[in-house]
Amino acid sequence: RPSHPPPKYLLIRQSSFIPKFKMQFLRCFLVCFTFFLVETICHAENINKLKVTLNAKGYGGVISIENIDIFPRIIGMEAYKDEIHTEKILSALLTIEPKSAVEVKIPEFDIEQKKRNIYLEYSQAIGRTNIKQRKNAFRIPFQKDTTIIVCQSADGPQITHLDKPYAIDFCVPENTPIIATRDGVVTEVVQEYKESGWKEELKNKANFINILHDDGFITRYVHLPYNGSKVSVGDRVKVNQIIGVVGMTGYTNGPHLHFELLEPKEGFLIHQSFYQVINPNFINNAGKSLDLVFKKTYKVDD
Repeated sequence: RPSHPPPKYLLIRQSSFIPKFKMQFLRCFLVCFTFFLVETICHAENINKLKVTLNAKGYGGVISIENIDIFPRIIGMEAYKDEIHTEKILSALLTIEPKSAVEVKIPEFDIEQKKRNIYLEYSQAIGRTNIKQRKNAFRIPFQKDTTIIVCQSADGPQITHLDKPYAIDFCVPENTPIIATRDGVVTEVVQEYKESGWKEELKNKANFINILHDDGFITRYVHLPYNGSKVSVGDRVKVNQIIGVVGMTGYTNGPHLHFELLEPKEGFLIHQSFYQVINPNFINNAGKSLDLVFKKTYKVDD
């Protein structure tokens, strides 16, 4: 099952940088001198569509963040006086709107040594945390009259959902059309994988579609076949619109749709995802909640 692609890692020393691509956060290391009002600028690469610049002035600084993406992005930042992170001087969680920029001030702090360091770590992802009122109400991701079986859910045995108990699997035949459960914008499409089976190396090789909804929820549709998407990144989709078909790529031995509803967390930890998988509230066309039960068979209504 795919997870959010990890943010890249970037180490910056004054004006030079050494990119690393296997870590789950970004770090900026800035060196200034105590007894001079030194202005030093660290320029980061455009990694995952965020352009971050750190300007140190006097005994504080300013972090400039530009989102060059077409999607809103969440960024969580922590700044410390020391490399082992015992003295935090900044903690911030922000939503940067598309094609916009913000500045965050690093407060001034006292120092005793001739040299001081500011250690800045930040992680980011597509989405938004600045909307507090969200409506958990989604259509079942299949067309009217489709027969579905709930073959893994929170009220049954957790076979492959040990870390995501509120994910739900719908067992349906291959090539069954998948619909958008609500209006939104397509933020990610992966459809290059062809293999399936119970091999460990296939756990992150399932095709999937991510859709960001206006209130910050993300819905994820997983195990599509090779080239099984009917949408592209940036497409605006409507509820009930066909977005792909059911397949069996990745860590699975049978055709089904793995569905996740992701909600932004209230706070953040710098090395963890901003999202948590929650229990989806499925509704019918009349807006009535549907209580789906493990192992039961249903026929999707309109």
